[in-house]
Amino acid sequence: MPKMDASQRWKNLLLAALAFALMIVMPTLASYVVSYAIIYGAGFVGGEPAIERVVAFMNENMNLYSALVYLVFGIPVLFWVRGMRNRERTRL
Repeated sequence: MPKMDASQRWKNLLLAALAFALMIVMPTLASYVVSYAIIYGAGFVGGEPAIERVVAFMNENMNLYSALVYLVFGIPVLFWVRGMRNRERTRL
C-alpha cells in the first residue's frame, strides 16, 4: 500500500470531521428544530391545550423520536462514507 502524503492525510481528516458532523451534529440540531416546529405548529392550530398534549407526547416518546431522526440522517451519511471507502479501495 502506498504511503500517504501530508495533503492526503489532511483531506482524510477533514472528510472524517465532515462525516462526524453530518452523523452527530446535524441530526441533533434537526431534532430540536423539528421539535420546536411541531410544538409551535400545535400551538398555532390548537392553542395552549394542544401544546400541553404535544409536549407530553414528545416527552413520553423522545427516545423513539431521537432514534428516528438519527436513522433518517445517519443512514445516508453511512452509505456516503462506505461509498468513499470503496471507491478509494478500488483506486488503490
